[in-house]
Amino acid sequence: MARKYASSHSNSIHTYQFYKDRRYDPRWHQAFIEVRRQRRIEALLFIGCALIVFIVGIEFYGDNPIKNKINTTISHKIESIKSPDTSQSQSSQAQISSQANNDTRNSESQNDNAENDSSSSTNSIENVQQALINQGYRIIPLLYDGEDTDQAMRENKAPQNLVHDGAQLLLFKENDTVAVKGISGDFYPHDESYLVTEKTISIDSIGIAIPYQFQQEKLAFQDWTTKANDENGEHTITWRMEPYPDAAQLIQEAQARQKAANTSK
Repeated sequence: MARKYASSHSNSIHTYQFYKDRRYDPRWHQAFIEVRRQRRIEALLFIGCALIVFIVGIEFYGDNPIKNKINTTISHKIESIKSPDTSQSQSSQAQISSQANNDTRNSESQNDNAENDSSSSTNSIENVQQALINQGYRIIPLLYDGEDTDQAMRENKAPQNLVHDGAQLLLFKENDTVAVKGISGDFYPHDESYLVTEKTISIDSIGIAIPYQFQQEKLAFQDWTTKANDENGEHTITWRMEPYPDAAQLIQEAQARQKAANTSK
């Protein structure tokens, strides 16, 4: 059964999906933010507890596999070369020492490679963040069940508000902040947090993870799909994110009008 959260808006309890479906409704947006914050705190607590259990388990039951490998190799070598022949024993001991040194060097090499991979990954994410800052984009529903969205809407196969409610304008402002606005009119411009991973750019308020590739200092986005249900069953929507130079101006103008309207109240 889905977890339910109390609403400060209506003094009732609803599922997270209920709040998420109404995240663009000004009456419910603050409640959605509060519920999302509560879910994040719960997730962090869960991860923290899991890490504590993992660390305790390592302390009590864990061991160093490379150290075990070296010790096991040495023990087997010593057992196999027990002999009164002193010269043969010395030669075998030298072989054991050489093997142990090789294992140690291999271990150090693996650690260096892991550190290099981690550093490369971090640098790549930072480069992607820098490439996003001050850039405007738009997200549009490209296909509906494999058919052009506009055509599907004209044939009443797709919801008539699919583009109006689904398309978004984005302006990446900082390493973790993006301005978001519906593509139509002054449809609720606001700032949201986003997260860059090695493969995706995630924006919680939209509930999506945008796949991308970053090669030769160039950022390219890949199309992705989501599922939607209605009385006719399940449907597949294909989305696309593309550069949109006018996004910055449109978002800033909408935010200014919103601020002026709030001030005049």
